[in-house]
Amino acid sequence: MRRQDYFGQGSGGVLRLHEKDGKRHDVPAHHRAAAVLDAYREAAEFKEPKAALFQTVDPAGRRLTGRALERRVVLAMIKRRAAAAGLPPSTCCHTFRATGISSRP
Repeated sequence: MRRQDYFGQGSGGVLRLHEKDGKRHDVPAHHRAAAVLDAYREAAEFKEPKAALFQTVDPAGRRLTGRALERRVVLAMIKRRAAAAGLPPSTCCHTFRATGISSRP
């Protein structure tokens, strides 16, 4: 995702998802997710709208590098947090995608 794929609309936030064949879906963000993303965006001080939204952090852990998080790093984070929460080892990124698609507001 790019910085421009999350934006405010009305009193909430919207995530723009890019699907196959160039399809785009604007999905309202849960109010808690929007609050966290707003704080993150403000602290990150993004200057470029096409900058990666989720970036790696420098070795000192103080600044974003401008490089996007790699898929395998994201999966490793999810696996660690899933294990800590007692979720099954099969938990992955798509577990949450399916939850988001099937949940009702």
